[in-house]
Formats: sequence, structure tokens, C-alpha cells
Amino acid sequence: MINLSRPVAVNPRPVVPDFKVGDCLTEEYWKMLDDAMVEVSRYRFQVFGVLEAHGCGIVEEYDAFRNNYEGLPLPTIHTDFYISKNEFLLSPLFAGKPQAEMAAHVVAAKVERMLLGVNEVEIFNDRPLYGFCNHPNRQIKTGVFDNMSPDSILKGLTNAKTSMRERGYDKLLAIMSYDWCIYEKGLKEHFDTMFTEIIISEHLPYGTIVLIDLSPKTIIAYTDLDLTVGLWSSTPDEVNMRVICRKVPILYDGRGVLVLSNA
Repeated sequence: MINLSRPVAVNPRPVVPDFKVGDCLTEEYWKMLDDAMVEVSRYRFQVFGVLEAHGCGIVEEYDAFRNNYEGLPLPTIHTDFYISKNEFLLSPLFAGKPQAEMAAHVVAAKVERMLLGVNEVEIFNDRPLYGFCNHPNRQIKTGVFDNMSPDSILKGLTNAKTSMRERGYDKLLAIMSYDWCIYEKGLKEHFDTMFTEIIISEHLPYGTIVLIDLSPKTIIAYTDLDLTVGLWSSTPDEVNMRVICRKVPILYDGRGVLVLSNA
């Protein structure tokens, strides 16, 4: 159960030394925090955004999720931040904005890493939640590239794409770790013609490329709750805010994922 609240000051008072922080929680203030959440979502949820744009996203309420995906865990990812009375004294409308943005980045990064499967498999309610790189049925190829020259990279990826097409996966998302430097190697134009979408991810291990079939038969990006901020607890001198998010990967076909590395 999510116990966040969004109280709105009915009669906001000027910020004077004897004010209470609750007096500053106006509709305008909540809008400022909501806008911060939207901006972080646009920047952070790259993979989710691509999946949703290609028909692999579902947004529905939790009750519908329980009915349609019985037994699949839906973890609530969250982190807290605090705003003091002194911060509201200095800036009534923008107090806590940096903390809210930082908390949103922390939550979004954890959700995206869960989708990529770059951590150990997480267990929620005694059920594993798999991502791309830790799904037991994923395809893995190591030592794909003879070296890191552009010709070697193109050859390795061409072979990988052919392998995916032979299994019926034609519409591919390529997620690459930052160290590939495709712009510096002059590979961007080649990659644009090879793959439907390309994402450079800070979360993938060094030297990794993941190819994913962009089909709802392979992957569904489920969203119950986007980045949301609300009041968790408060005193007259401080508020405890919480940023939460409920987005999970539903990976039906691990064979639609090919993890490449040069290890």
C-alpha cells in the first residue's frame, strides 16, 4: 500500500519566522515538484520510453495488473528526502527541488537497472524479477569482436543481427555501454541502418551490447506508477518527502534477447 499524501495549504501564509512548513505546500509548489519528476523521467527512462513507443508498453492500475499477471512481483522502488524550515525561508517555491531531482534520479536508475538486469536477480514475494541480462533463457555471445576497430565491430554486429533474424526477430533495439564511443568511431550512421533504435546506457557493464526484439511477444514494459513525489511524514519544522515508482519488465521470451560482450 502506498501511503503518500498531497496536502495543499488551504490558507497559505507569508513565510515568516513562526510559520509551519505545511503552509508552503501549495498547489503551485506541488506542480513544481511534479514538473521535476517529468523532466527526470524524460532523461532517465530511455529504454522504457523506446519500448512504449514501439507498442511494448502497458499502463494500468495495480488491480488490473494482479488480475492479468498473477504472481508477478510489482515492487515499489522509493527513496526519501527532507526539506527543512530554513530552506522554505530561503526559497518558498523551490525549496527541496534539488533533493527531489536527486531522489528521482536514484529511483529511476534502480528501475532502469532492474529492466536491464545488470544486478543480481531480485526476489520479490518469493518470485524472481528478470531483466535482459539476467534472464535464464537469454542468448549470450562472448568474444564477438576480434578487436575494437570499426570493421571488427560492424562484422560482429552484422553476424549478431543475422542470428537474431534467423530466429524471427527483425525489429531490434540495440543498447550499448558508454565505452563503445560509436560517434568517435564513425559508426553512428551504420548503426542507424542496422537497428530500429539505439540507446547508450551508463548502466551496462563495460564492453556490452544488448539486442532486444521490439515485440510485445518478447517484452512488455509495465507501468503502474511513474515517478511520483508525495509527503511521507512531517513536523512543524521539517517535511519528509518520498519519491516512488512502480515499473517492471515482463520478459516473455528470453530468446529475444542477445547479450554480446568482448570478454
